[in-house]
Amino acid sequence: MEKRLVEVWLRLTPHHAGLHLVVSQQTHAALLARPDLGDLVALADRVILFDPGSGRFPAMMRALIGVTRRLPRGATVHYLLNAPPLIDRLLGHRMILSWVANFSPRPGRTRAANTIWLAARAAFHSAHRLDVLTPGVADDLRRSALLAPRISVTAGGSFADFDHFRPAPAKRDDVVFLGRTEAGKNALAFVQAIPLVAARLAAAGRSTRFLVYGAPAGQEAEIARLLASDAYRGIAVERGHTVDPAAILAPAKVFVSLQVPSNYPSKALVEAMGCGCVPVINASGESRLMADDALASFIPSAFTPEQLADAVADILLLDEAAFAERSRATREQAISRFRIERQVEYFASLWRLEEAALRLPNPSRAGG
Repeated sequence: MEKRLVEVWLRLTPHHAGLHLVVSQQTHAALLARPDLGDLVALADRVILFDPGSGRFPAMMRALIGVTRRLPRGATVHYLLNAPPLIDRLLGHRMILSWVANFSPRPGRTRAANTIWLAARAAFHSAHRLDVLTPGVADDLRRSALLAPRISVTAGGSFADFDHFRPAPAKRDDVVFLGRTEAGKNALAFVQAIPLVAARLAAAGRSTRFLVYGAPAGQEAEIARLLASDAYRGIAVERGHTVDPAAILAPAKVFVSLQVPSNYPSKALVEAMGCGCVPVINASGESRLMADDALASFIPSAFTPEQLADAVADILLLDEAAFAERSRATREQAISRFRIERQVEYFASLWRLEEAALRLPNPSRAGG
């Protein structure tokens, strides 16, 4: 969510001198490393950095108070996930809060969890507007008569730069997994299905390449052990990391999006669809909001390696014309649903930037 909001901010801030980005030093360094966010350097005078200390909730809140107390009364201040309790009332700010988690805050079993829950509930009731990322969570929070009038759902959920994320002139039989190798992303489940996909392609006289890209996490050791076993001998599997996903997505045919409890609103999935990759998605949570059944291949949330392998292989084995049409339609649907302009206009409204919509660049082209 941080990156999405930064991209929106980059679109709007050249036209609004009072629009500033407040971000931790660590997050800022990570954003600067991304080639698609190079404009951050040119707009350094609009960026306010703070040191979050230990990064724990109390330290983060103290750091934010140190920044926001210097802002003028009447300023609109937008927080992600949480805010120092009652800070807007004390400082006379108009507070917007984005709840980007795919669950509603609940009491926990530890003192720390309960502190975060209580602070979140206090911030919810203090905020002038509550921006909620997922529709299901918004519906849950609207059960509160006090919160309901302030809640809106983030327009589109996600977006991509469809001029950058576009298909290569020629597609290969590549299958891409893009994400941390952790249980929540189902990285191991994808790797377990690889020999089954390779066998089906081999039976049809075809071969494919499997790209497992993303930061190592809890399942990394087991994945490495599997890839070194005899079952994977002779199969082209590439394990790596990239700061420019378009480079591996553009020539690929299939993208697997297996995250639980939901694939909505996966930015990586939107970018893959923009590149004309036909997605295989586990139907957990609100995943079906990402694509139509006629384009994506949905598998059960608790899928087996065989179900995943069959879904991937069925796409790879489409004839050339059928795949080209499905790939084209996938890209067009992504552009229709996930244009960045939808979120720029949405946040411009939340931030009361009345003229922003009149100054937006032209929408990305749907071609190719």
